[in-house]
Amino acid sequence: MSNAAGPDSKADAAIQWVKLPAGSFQMGSDQWSDTRPVHTVAVKSFAMAKTPVTNKQYRACVEAKACTPIKECDGYRAGDNVPATCVSWEQADAFAKWAGGSLPSDAQWEYAARGAGVSSKYPWGVDHVTPREVCANGKAATKEGLCDMSGTVWEWVADWYHPSYVGAPADGTAWNDAGWDRVYVGGGFYFRDKEGKLISPCRRLAPDTRRPELGFRIVKG
Repeated sequence: MSNAAGPDSKADAAIQWVKLPAGSFQMGSDQWSDTRPVHTVAVKSFAMAKTPVTNKQYRACVEAKACTPIKECDGYRAGDNVPATCVSWEQADAFAKWAGGSLPSDAQWEYAARGAGVSSKYPWGVDHVTPREVCANGKAATKEGLCDMSGTVWEWVADWYHPSYVGAPADGTAWNDAGWDRVYVGGGFYFRDKEGKLISPCRRLAPDTRRPELGFRIVKG
């Protein structure tokens, strides 16, 4: 009997998971209207993919017929080890479900990028680095081992967009009551508020949007 992976196998996706502990943190910033008010969020332990989903990982989902192919947009970068971009929110969500996870909530993403809730100048520390391929620069990682929480691509998260954090979940779950646009975060995560704390201003896009600078990563647990 052959042990070779078949077309429905997730082996080629090869997600590397980084476990993050439970904890509380101050989410948001007073600097932008849609990141107010700063509020306490208690996050349960979860695992996050070490890197944004790559072209190779996404292609495995397409070959398993669980994802639709990427329709390249202007500026798309080919290559196995670069983030999969030009993907819509729906495509990212389909991959996450196929891989046994989900898109992170806005709160989970910010908690992870802050180093499990502890702010620093950049998600990985104090040095300014600009990674290109996933994990290409060893310095561009959080202390937990997450690569490229900024500097490569913006990333879709699970939440619907809201004009403020009034009424936002305090338990780290996604805000999924209703909406027109989905939230994306990251990319230029070297935004800081007046106190020097890292923040990620909420961004909004229609869920069918595809852009060459927009990718995603997934969580589980």
